[in-house]
Amino acid sequence: MILELTNENLLIVGFDEQEAIKQLNRFEDSTFQCNIGNSYISITENKLYTDIDFYRKTCFENGKLYFPYNCPDLAKEYFELALAEFLKKQKEILGILFNEKDQFYKFISFEITSFELRITYQKEFLEKMKHHNFESKKNDIHICEGYIEFLKTKNYASIKIKNENKPKKLSEKWHALHYWFELTAHGNTPPMDIEGGFIKSELEEIGAQRCESKGQSFYRAFKEIDINDTIKLDKGIYKGWKKIVLELSKDDSLTIDYINEKYK
Repeated sequence: MILELTNENLLIVGFDEQEAIKQLNRFEDSTFQCNIGNSYISITENKLYTDIDFYRKTCFENGKLYFPYNCPDLAKEYFELALAEFLKKQKEILGILFNEKDQFYKFISFEITSFELRITYQKEFLEKMKHHNFESKKNDIHICEGYIEFLKTKNYASIKIKNENKPKKLSEKWHALHYWFELTAHGNTPPMDIEGGFIKSELEEIGAQRCESKGQSFYRAFKEIDINDTIKLDKGIYKGWKKIVLELSKDDSLTIDYINEKYK
């Protein structure tokens, strides 16, 4: 379940009033236990992930790919993502020697071997600790065995490889950062009221147009950005910002020239 990150929804999943307010004011994404299981709070997306979407977010979408041992219903999705990632890496390594069908079966072999080793380690552990009951280890073995059987049913002709070139949707923080550079390069200022504060509704509307969203995360990111703080840009959550912002600038030569000149 994916919910908007609101006080009401935090209360629904089990946070008390004080803790809910605290979470809404966080500056980084976090994982928590709640009444309906685990929850993942994404500040950058302004989303709250629970149930199966918690595991999808934490296993597949945070920069690394992990097998969902605690949610085997996602095993098929893991397989498709892991296969696509493996084929992409092999294509980069092998170049013209790359053969997709051969690499597909190599991937299947690697996966089976890896999960067979995990089963062996878990069984050895249980044997050493046979006077104790470790249900989680037993469940782990059953899941690994089930996944191995799943792998053995796969053949290249029946697999539709995920399109590795499909662009991923950028976090709204990158669009907010790009907008700051765009404004500065063109000598403009963001929408502000007579007291010098940002006009939330107008910035959210700008974010909505640029991100195809409600613009809330865009606004939250935008109001915290200082493009003159190069240390924070280079080492914080915007690490690697220059390449992304230049790509977003596309044919805006003024913004591109400004960034290349000032941030060498």
